[in-house]
Amino acid sequence: MLVRIVYLAICFLFVPVALAKDLNILVTINPIYSLITNITKNSGNTELLIRGNSSPHDYQLKPSDIKKIKNADIIFMIDGDFEVFLAKYLAKNTIKAKVIKIIEFPNLVTLPARNIKVLNVVEDGHDDDQDHHHDHKAHEHCSHNVDMHIWASPLNAQIMVHEAASILSEYNPDRKNYYQKNAQSTIEKLRVLDKEIAKILDKKIQQKPFIVFHDGYQYFEQQYHLNNVGVVAGNNFVYGPKTMKRLRENIEEYNIKCIFAEPQFSDYLMQKVAKTTGTKLGYIDIEWGTFGEPVASEDLYFFMMKRDAENIRACLS
Repeated sequence: MLVRIVYLAICFLFVPVALAKDLNILVTINPIYSLITNITKNSGNTELLIRGNSSPHDYQLKPSDIKKIKNADIIFMIDGDFEVFLAKYLAKNTIKAKVIKIIEFPNLVTLPARNIKVLNVVEDGHDDDQDHHHDHKAHEHCSHNVDMHIWASPLNAQIMVHEAASILSEYNPDRKNYYQKNAQSTIEKLRVLDKEIAKILDKKIQQKPFIVFHDGYQYFEQQYHLNNVGVVAGNNFVYGPKTMKRLRENIEEYNIKCIFAEPQFSDYLMQKVAKTTGTKLGYIDIEWGTFGEPVASEDLYFFMMKRDAENIRACLS
């Protein structure tokens, strides 16, 4: 009888764990997915919406994506003005998931969308004899004049992890201690990352001018005091003789030694500019981050940020 009582007591002790409901969590973009998986680890079902070397700028939902959206309990996104494709779907469809807009997290450091110099602008607004055209309107991401690339700062990433863990704990209180412990560990890793990047991007690197393909690095540049003097991609930009001439003039004017392309966009123009001007070509990526290498989801954010810092240093050295 005593053995039976002890057995039943043990069973009841573990019932809450057995009955604990794991959340179906959906995250839109890879850097945020990486941070969330550091919190959830092996608990629950955490999925990434935009897979492959795709960009939220021009993403098209597939039937498999819609299934994930419908099955989700929580969806983490930056904002409806960033993942426009998802905002359009949510405006027309009713789902069970709680949609979390990360841009609304308290205590985030947000920066206004800036009007950084577009270096390919030509006087008449078009380029005759153009050899390539690209509609870049979708690459602008601002809500109420806020730059949406908030995760590009490891300091913001720490706040995101803290707030996301609190939200997950609210919706799954049985996992609260687990989420909080993982979040604290992740925040410590982010503090170490911040120090590593600051060491890589020392004062000698900070002084050197460079240009990027599109303006997605303001948070990274400000945190580490980098000298970005312009971008190539503006609205409806075209590649042609006038564009190339204007780019060459700007590169000479600003004494630019390095230009940065991005893996998720064609490097057609950047290759041409580098070849014709003798400028070094580097690669940075704030949205996908693998640089063609397989990286575990939990490691991706840290890999991406450190690799960007290393690539910037290598190109500017």
